[in-house]
Amino acid sequence: MTLHRNYTIAAFVVGLGSLLSWSIQPLAARALLPIFGGSNAVWTSSLIFFQLALLIGYLLSHWVASRSKSAFICYLVLMATATVQLPVDFFDVSVGNHPVGDVWLSLCVCIGLPSLILYACSPLVQWVLGDSKGQTTFTLFAWSNGGSLLGLLSYPFLIEPNLTVSTQFVLWSVLFGIFCLALATIVISHRLSGNESKTERHQLKIRWLWFCPSALGVALLVSISEAISVDLTVTPILWILPLAVYLVTFIVTFGFPRLWMGQRVWFLGVLVLTLFIYLRLESWSVHWSMQLAGWCTILGVGCLCLHAELVKRQPATQQLTNYYVSIAAGGVIGGLIVGSILPAFINLRLEVDFTIMATVGYLWHASRKRSEGQMSFASLYPSTVIGLTSLVCLGSVLTYRVLKELSGETHVYRNAYGTLKIKRYPVPRKKGGLIHLLDGRISHGFQYLGDTHRREPTAYFTEESGIGRILNQRTKARKVGVLGLGVGTLSAYSRPGDSYTFFELNPLVVDIAKTHFSYLKEARGIVKIVVGDGRKSLERMSKGAFDLLIIDAFTGDAIPAHLLTEEAFSIYAHRLRSDGLLAINVSNRHANLRRVVESHCHKHNLPFSWIRHRARSPLGVYVSEWAFVAKDLNGLQQHKLPALETTESNVTWRDDFAPVLPILK
Repeated sequence: MTLHRNYTIAAFVVGLGSLLSWSIQPLAARALLPIFGGSNAVWTSSLIFFQLALLIGYLLSHWVASRSKSAFICYLVLMATATVQLPVDFFDVSVGNHPVGDVWLSLCVCIGLPSLILYACSPLVQWVLGDSKGQTTFTLFAWSNGGSLLGLLSYPFLIEPNLTVSTQFVLWSVLFGIFCLALATIVISHRLSGNESKTERHQLKIRWLWFCPSALGVALLVSISEAISVDLTVTPILWILPLAVYLVTFIVTFGFPRLWMGQRVWFLGVLVLTLFIYLRLESWSVHWSMQLAGWCTILGVGCLCLHAELVKRQPATQQLTNYYVSIAAGGVIGGLIVGSILPAFINLRLEVDFTIMATVGYLWHASRKRSEGQMSFASLYPSTVIGLTSLVCLGSVLTYRVLKELSGETHVYRNAYGTLKIKRYPVPRKKGGLIHLLDGRISHGFQYLGDTHRREPTAYFTEESGIGRILNQRTKARKVGVLGLGVGTLSAYSRPGDSYTFFELNPLVVDIAKTHFSYLKEARGIVKIVVGDGRKSLERMSKGAFDLLIIDAFTGDAIPAHLLTEEAFSIYAHRLRSDGLLAINVSNRHANLRRVVESHCHKHNLPFSWIRHRARSPLGVYVSEWAFVAKDLNGLQQHKLPALETTESNVTWRDDFAPVLPILK
């Protein structure tokens, strides 16, 4: 086979490999969410893992490009081994209590080898084709990112809403087998062609010029994805959108370099920095759609400028694999810095601020380096003036935000599950002020500090709310299970003889509820706390353990879908007594979860009721929406709840099929 005449085949292989490598990312994270309790750490950890896999894959391609016989044979053996392991599937291989390490271990065991084969494909095929044609083939990199973009966008809109997770794995595995067959054909034919060229070494300075733009680009992707997830919601569609923008910048810069070379973009850069400052200063008051569009615009313009710097430094074919190894290494380091290193030393979420400042500084420096030898007022302006002004403005905004976040009596804590902030307010004075727990801009509850008011239930749990009405109807001692601790507000309803068992995923929340809030200490009944995923913990409990089971895990930034599936409802039913009641807090700004609950009730002929309430507070209005499900009508009637008619819905969730897109508001 003459590779010069089979450019289309090479483009197909590269595009299919990229499609598979990027579609597996949301699929893998979707499969791992139930295992790790719907934590946002799953997606952040997955991003860094796949960047590391990309680096190792590029190193593998660089080794194969050394043209040693053993390297080609080893690569073919790895492809055969990965194919034999199909179909790929995910299972819980966690060995500890640290979600990041457990996520990495699960990904490594389940899809580590196929990922390496996929990531090694693009640079290897580009090197093979470039060697055969005597020229570099960077347009294949655009094909590669085009396949990646197709794989990403098809997942939330076509694949997830229509296919179960198990079916998705089977389809992915079949396509992977086809890919391996085509790639093996290209590699073997190149080996038989007898062409002998070898990769070249480079100076450290050249590698650094490739390393920096890539590191900053991935740092932008990870930090902005984190900002979107914290303030909006953790769903595949919002994971994928920033990734899609990131890939489009590669397609534009590498596939159509004349459209964007990043030389005279300072005016656009000023507009983008103004948008960034607006988003950081206004914070939660900005509508979610404006936030999403704004963050993606910032990511897009920033990565266009950074990746244009990579295009300007494209090497010859002999340096191709080294070029991609340096790019991948930069991506890994950039992702690790903003995803792991900075969070370990800084409790506040400031990664995106530091990344934007570093990006502006780097682009300013790169612009000045290109202007050396022709230093004049024209070359200094606008890059120098605007660059310095931008850095001063960004530094001022960062300082203002830090002072604002830490103003007053504030405590900030951070772990793998997120950042928690505790603030005390002197208002309302007649109730002794209050203390408030926040995760990002999401309220996890507050408590009044005055002696006569500190046992008063607040937020979504006031006495007039749906759950407040149920808990105030106590006629006998009862056992209550609660998935989601918050600040422990529901324990205020406990009475002597009652037993309340809270299930909480984040151990930091437990520590805060015990040390900064007094609901748990002053509870009149028995209070137990079980740390870990609520569903898993319930599975280990005896049948009929509770009179009332409360699911309070959907008001925050994440939607733990595994707590609302048919399998989860089956677990709840077995843990409730025959006359027990299931109460679900489906208050969520982004998703209409009532449709999911009604769908289960309609399908299994379960009585259903609904209470919506608006509670005013010094922190604003809390709109609580509570769904109630019983095993029979008597279960609702004894709690004075009206049975409502349910309608058939197409959003019934199962463990392997829980699309979020149909219920987004």
